[in-house]
Formats: sequence, structure tokens, C-alpha cells
Amino acid sequence: FVGAGRLAWFAPGARQFQLLNANPPVDYGSLGEFVPLTPERILDTRTGLGTGASGARVGPGQTIDITVAGVGGVPVAGADSVVINVTAVDPTEAGFLTVFPSGVERPTISSLNFRTGVTVANLVTMPIGVNNQVSVYNPYGTVDVLFDVAGFYSSEGGPSGSRFHWTLPQRILDT
Repeated sequence: FVGAGRLAWFAPGARQFQLLNANPPVDYGSLGEFVPLTPERILDTRTGLGTGASGARVGPGQTIDITVAGVGGVPVAGADSVVINVTAVDPTEAGFLTVFPSGVERPTISSLNFRTGVTVANLVTMPIGVNNQVSVYNPYGTVDVLFDVAGFYSSEGGPSGSRFHWTLPQRILDT
């Protein structure tokens, strides 16, 4: 049978269908290529960097929108997603931060979990939303938030970067 650009057959004595991709390879240009950057801080709520409001901690139930394209080496045109090291600094209550593309409904997941008074970081990859921004939501207490941009994934026609090439897992360090 044939469907969705594939030809499939069940050979006599075979245990599974044999598949042949009937579609020719497609050149997507730089779409999806990772472009690493020298890490640069683009948000620090302690100083107002990225918010325009010095000393403005993110309060309970608050969402702030942060510009991520056009800053820190991420281009305004040609970037699809951004890779950010997100840090929660000195939270007043245990909780979490949710990072999501601006302009979409907030998901019900956490991007970073933390305990009271403990500074914690996590690497987050997020599509860039409306107005070249991502949003960060804090449900409990107050917390300072840092964003350090580490790279981005190109959109079609964006800057060239690197593709992911997998290998079989293997131990590279045994202490």
C-alpha cells in the first residue's frame, strides 16, 4: 500500500512491514539549526535589566514579558526559538517558574522548581512569541529572575548553525 509519501509492503516470511520513503529530501536551509552564543544576561529583575523597572521582583500570580530577540546576540529576524539559562534568585516561598512564548495561553507545567531561599537555575529552550518575547510566570511568593541567553534555533532563512547528530550512549567519565 502507499500513503503519505511512503511505499509499504509485507514481504513473505517477514515479521514487519518494509517501508520506503518515496519523498525526495527537502532542503530547509538553516531551519532548526542551533546557533550558540557567548552567554549574555538579558534579564535581571534585581537591577531592572530587561524590565525597565529596577528592583522589581516577580510577585505571586505575576507574568512578565521579556524581549529575547534583538538582544544578547539573538537576531530579530531569523530566530525561531531561544535557549536561556533561567535562574530563580532568593524566592520567598517554594514554587516554580513557567516560561512560555508570549501571546499564547500559559501552559500548566513548570520550567524551573525551587525551594524557599535557594537559588536554582535550569536551561530552557522556548519558541519566541509575539513582539519577540517570552513570558515568565511565578505563582507563589516573590522571586528575582535572571535570563542568560546561550543560543537560538534558526528559522528558515536565518543564520546557519549546527545540526544535532546523535550517537549511541556511552560512558565518557567514570569516577
